[in-house]
Amino acid sequence: MTITQITPGQSRAPPSTDPERPGHLSSTDWGLLAEGLGVRRQLPPEGAAQQYGTIGSARGVRITRAYVAAFFDAKLRGERAPLLTGPSRAYPEISFKVPR
Repeated sequence: MTITQITPGQSRAPPSTDPERPGHLSSTDWGLLAEGLGVRRQLPPEGAAQQYGTIGSARGVRITRAYVAAFFDAKLRGERAPLLTGPSRAYPEISFKVPR
């Protein structure tokens, strides 16, 4: 998973070309449901990786929740959010890219 820091004046993050991108549904609860219902096992490995990513769905949900909570703590509560300033030992799957 890669977090791209958006610079002032940039409306959205540029598209990622990272080959280790998370799957399309990796930041939703659908991955957990798909694993529980056996849907993920029915897909070929490359299809499952494309849809759900290569890390476990439970781990993906934990990571997403941590980063979303840090974002809202910073933006709505005005608290420090070290998780958003760079790589974290707690989440080595996350890398940071700063656009040039």
